[in-house]
Amino acid sequence: YYIGKLGFDTIDSSIGGLHNVDLINIGGFTNQGKSPFIRQTTYNLLMQGLNCMFVSLEMDYSSIETSFYTLHANNYKVFGFSNPKVTTKKVREATLSDDEEDYLFNQVIEDFNNNDSYGSLYILQPESDFSMDELFMETNRVNQTVMPLDVLVIDYAIPLIKPHKKGSQFTTEDYNAAHRRLRLHGLSFDHGRGLCTIN
Repeated sequence: YYIGKLGFDTIDSSIGGLHNVDLINIGGFTNQGKSPFIRQTTYNLLMQGLNCMFVSLEMDYSSIETSFYTLHANNYKVFGFSNPKVTTKKVREATLSDDEEDYLFNQVIEDFNNNDSYGSLYILQPESDFSMDELFMETNRVNQTVMPLDVLVIDYAIPLIKPHKKGSQFTTEDYNAAHRRLRLHGLSFDHGRGLCTIN
């Protein structure tokens, strides 16, 4: 079943948007923008009312949360063009002006967390030895006890399949095994309802 769009016209027109059992892998070299791309994609899906679980093995919880608030603060469709410019750097370095701080804390965060027309975001920042099995148990737990999940977004899933391996030690079979397991989990999730997964 069709569930939404990634929010990038060229991609959405070529793949037809997202479906409930899609597995989308974003590939690229270090520092080519994979993580910012999937954060923006996740944000776009939240704005369409989809519930997303965002898993990162690289960023801490606070940094992930801040990045979503910053994306929301700069959504001109929601807040218009007259509001202060809030950047992740300003938030991280605590250099927001009084106007920027007031806008972020009293409008942006309030709207992001309490607007019923948006989906909900669940952020998981696991320990370094977190495994694929633990991820699957956590998605099931969140789906059953916190909110029904529509999309699972993983900022780099490969280490989950063999948590103690590093970088160049991953083989082609490691990558293939991770993708097979993610695909099977997405297909069988919630008694076959499916879970769109972006990695």
